[in-house]
Amino acid sequence: MSEKNKYDSLLEELSSLEKQVYIYVQRNQELNNSINQLTNRNRVLQQENELLQLKLEEKEIMSQSAEAEKTSFRGDRDILRGQIDDLISRLDYHLRS
Repeated sequence: MSEKNKYDSLLEELSSLEKQVYIYVQRNQELNNSINQLTNRNRVLQQENELLQLKLEEKEIMSQSAEAEKTSFRGDRDILRGQIDDLISRLDYHLRS
């Protein structure tokens, strides 16, 4: 092989390697952009998740409070029912005498 052929072959290889490196650099930039977008999306989703967890805790507290009020109401109702029964018994006693 002549020197010129070796030189041309070397230049072709070098050019091919440059193209491959350029392709890898572009692909790397695309992947970095994708990673950045996914990182941002992940951050947004984490914030939304925290907000939803706070809302859920708030709803659970409200639910527990409502259940406590309901239980309290049942107790008050039972007391009132007992008082009414007592009054009816007294009225009945007075009416019979």
